[in-house]
Order: sequence, then structure tokens, then C-alpha cells
Amino acid sequence: SMPQAFTFRTWLSRSLGLLLVTSAGLFAGTEGPFAHLGGIVAAGFSDGLIINGKSLWPIILMGHRNRCELISQGAAMGVAAAFGAPVGGILFSLEEASSFWSKSLTWRAFLGTMIAAVMAKLTKNGFTKITTSGFIEFPDKDVGFELWELGSFALLAVAT
Repeated sequence: SMPQAFTFRTWLSRSLGLLLVTSAGLFAGTEGPFAHLGGIVAAGFSDGLIINGKSLWPIILMGHRNRCELISQGAAMGVAAAFGAPVGGILFSLEEASSFWSKSLTWRAFLGTMIAAVMAKLTKNGFTKITTSGFIEFPDKDVGFELWELGSFALLAVAT
């Protein structure tokens, strides 16, 4: 048990550290912190809004199982935002952040990861556009790919 893993203080220190490391240009992966931040935010949602000691969150969304599912979804959304890969976020959460997985959780997580990936892409572009290439990014704007180059990947897909 890690009692301080999903607190506001942890979120604040993780966010500040991530901001300072990335803005300083240091070589550090953002994927792990994004997954953790997503889990922290989801854990906050699982606790719900409490005013004067009374929870305003529906009772059906409370409980240990829902908290674990929300944290799994939050971690998946964090990875999807970091990589721009919704399916990658789900697979990460399925492998690393979950002890139980259901079909309904897959669809909820997929919707969340798609939204997270699109929002990250929009943020990266200053909320001005989403390019026609979607999530395919090349370091050089003049570099692209030809249709015939996809043949080797198709062959690999068929072979596996």
C-alpha cells in the first residue's frame, strides 16, 4: 500500500517536476509521469466532490472497484496523451496498471484515450488545427513516405 501515491501533494510535485525537467530540455521520459498524473486525476474523480462532509458523487460510482478502474483509465489516458497512441495507452494500462480487466472497461478506456490523444495533439498545435496526416509525425516537414514502402509492413503483418 502506498498511501501518498494519489494525493494532491503528489500531483503538484509530479506536475512541477515534469514542467521543470521538460522546459529545461533535460533528457527525461515524460511517459511515466503522464501515466502517474492521469492516475492521480482519476483517483481524485473517484473520490468525488465533498462539501460539508457530504459526497455529491453518485453512490454507484464510488467504491474500491470503481476507484481501481478509474485509476487504470487515467493511466491509459496519460500514456495516450504522451505518445498520441490511444491503443498503446490501453495496452499499457492492461499490462501494467490493472489487476482486473473487463470488456466494458476496454470501451470506456478507449473513448478516454482517444479524447486524451486528440486533446494532446490540439494542445501541441495551439488549438488551431489537426493535420491531415493525423498522428503520424516526422521530424522533418519535407519527409514523407511512399505507398510502396508500406508493403514490407503489410508482409510482416501477414507473416505474424
